[in-house]
Amino acid sequence: MMLTALSSAAAPDIPVLIIRVVSPVLVLLSTLSLLFIDPPVPTSPSPITPVVVATNVPRRAFILTFLSLTSFIFFLDGLTFTIQAVIEKDWPRNTGIETNSVVGLIAFAGLAVIGSWKDIQGVQIWTLTRVKLSIIVALAFDVALAALLGLRIQASKNEVPHIPETPRLNMPVVALLHFAFPILRVLLFVPLLGALLAPRTVYTPIPTDEHLEATPTTSSFLLPAGVNPQSSSHLSGYSNDSTKYGTFGTVRSNLQRSVPATRAATPAPSTGPDLKADAKPEVSVDPSWSEIWKRIRRLGPYLWPSKDSYLQLLASLCVIILLLGRVINFAMPLALGQLVRLLEKPTGQSPWPFFFAYIGLRFLQGSGGLAAVRDSLWAPVMQYSDRGK
Repeated sequence: MMLTALSSAAAPDIPVLIIRVVSPVLVLLSTLSLLFIDPPVPTSPSPITPVVVATNVPRRAFILTFLSLTSFIFFLDGLTFTIQAVIEKDWPRNTGIETNSVVGLIAFAGLAVIGSWKDIQGVQIWTLTRVKLSIIVALAFDVALAALLGLRIQASKNEVPHIPETPRLNMPVVALLHFAFPILRVLLFVPLLGALLAPRTVYTPIPTDEHLEATPTTSSFLLPAGVNPQSSSHLSGYSNDSTKYGTFGTVRSNLQRSVPATRAATPAPSTGPDLKADAKPEVSVDPSWSEIWKRIRRLGPYLWPSKDSYLQLLASLCVIILLLGRVINFAMPLALGQLVRLLEKPTGQSPWPFFFAYIGLRFLQGSGGLAAVRDSLWAPVMQYSDRGK
């Protein structure tokens, strides 16, 4: 009966075989199609030049890291299969593991290499729909593969009856490894898909062409020899640097530059501070309670996102995390004291719960625990405050 169960467990599973073959093949086809994409042809610049342009920048470091880790998981899967075949001196057939490992390694490693190469040439590889769709399909296939392998392992355990004289059949470690590898790939596909679907938005200023050569006109031939014609932009007396992005030079220098050299310069109006104007009230260093309340009411609309319920939820969570941090600061020395008491005077009670409780509280108290979560949640609220109401 045990031999029957083993033979049924080792029988080829057609759905698992199909998933293992089809999933990496689709990614490989999407990777090979990237070779036929040419760099974009540069277009003529628009007559309207924006000052700042919003650009979606792909998260290249995250994408390449997760692609490399995924290809490494395929390599480990194939290596485990090969070591098992060498030790047992038997090459399992109709499993699809060898095809899945080789094609998956080539597909995802090739996607990282070809994507980086095309990205250097100016092709927006990581924004293509085919790349995102291939990762989504691979994620769905690996989820289905992990589910089928889990059901198969559970069925193989239930098929062998437990007899007191017969030891219970243990699941081989190799089968558990082949079940763990698709789960690891699923855990890598989720952040990889998030990095592909959510690129960073970067606002970059566009430099202006400040060195335009003046073309000769009919009136420019009347100038003496050796004098270069000036463009009409210099008639007003402003330099290129002073007029960049709509700025203007000082009034005094322009009035003095516009007069002839044979007469005295016209006095320019004063640009200094107006002493006759009313002085601003000084800010009190030690304000009263009424002044503090007025300041809070004035700054409140900029601090509390009254028009956005999502930001209000984030702000409330940050306050709860802040209060929870105070509770952790109070509970951590109590857990440490109880742990020391149990180690000094054993009473039969296990010290492991207090040990793990202290480690967990210490982690939450550190910079990578609740503080990091609070800073991440508070970032949108802080951006709202910086932008204003």
